[in-house]
This record gives sequence, structure tokens and C-alpha cells, in this order.
Amino acid sequence: MTSEILMMRNKSLVDHYLRLDPVERRRTFLSTRDAARSIGVAQRTLQNWIMEGKIDAVRVGGRYMVLAESLEQFIRLADGG
Repeated sequence: MTSEILMMRNKSLVDHYLRLDPVERRRTFLSTRDAARSIGVAQRTLQNWIMEGKIDAVRVGGRYMVLAESLEQFIRLADGG
């Protein structure tokens, strides 16, 4: 995937994040710590997957927030489903 496409996709994801009210944000996005714990991997592993473009996340205030739907899709694909 080209960097231009990644930038456009990330901007769209940031826009989505910012449009949500705080309660809906907490349902839709997870911290990397919470996301990593939920699937039983190290936080650094999850961060690597984000950097590799395998999981969608937005950078907010110096930390990544993982799109829960993207994490679920990644797990389904990793499990062969």
C-alpha cells in the first residue's frame, strides 16, 4: 500500500474518531494496552502490527487508539476465518 493511500485512510479514521462522542469512542476504539490484553499479546507486538498496517489505529495525544472492528477482523483472519 502506498504512503498516500495510508495517509488518506488514516485521515479518514481520525475524522471518524473525532466525530464520535466520548462514550461511543470508548466503544469503538481501544488503547493499545487494552487491545493487546484482550488478545493475549504484548503491547509492543500490537504496536508493530499497527506500524505494519495490519491493524487500523489513530494516533491521539501521543498514543495509538485501535479501531476495535479492525482488531476483530485481524483476529478472524489470523484464525483462518
